[in-house]
Amino acid sequence: MPTVFDKAEADMASALATAFGEVALHTPRISSGYTGRIVDPDRPGGTIRGVFSAGEALERLKGEAQGGEFSGLTRSSSMASQFWMSAAARADAASALKVGDAIAFTERPGSPVYAIARIEESDRGDANLILAIED
Repeated sequence: MPTVFDKAEADMASALATAFGEVALHTPRISSGYTGRIVDPDRPGGTIRGVFSAGEALERLKGEAQGGEFSGLTRSSSMASQFWMSAAARADAASALKVGDAIAFTERPGSPVYAIARIEESDRGDANLILAIED
């Protein structure tokens, strides 16, 4: 039997999806040792809904050289991309999402196709998909 907390969480997830959510195209894929990733014929694809976020991370290279850092302006830049899906959104997906599947944001012109690099599931049924840009 659902608790008052389950109801509150479902309401919050719905509000987040309404305010910040967007639709993405999910393409299930399989990998083989002899080919690249190909569309998985056994799992249907479709649209999924969640909240996309991408943030830039800029780090200096650390070392023993001078005060704990290399001299000069050497820095490493990266971008972390994630797609959060509520438990309800995951249940609505045409098939289970797996590492290696493709995610495309069709409402963002010029947006790259992403591959699911890792899936971080919570004990409440929602998931954070860690994405990597496809080559």
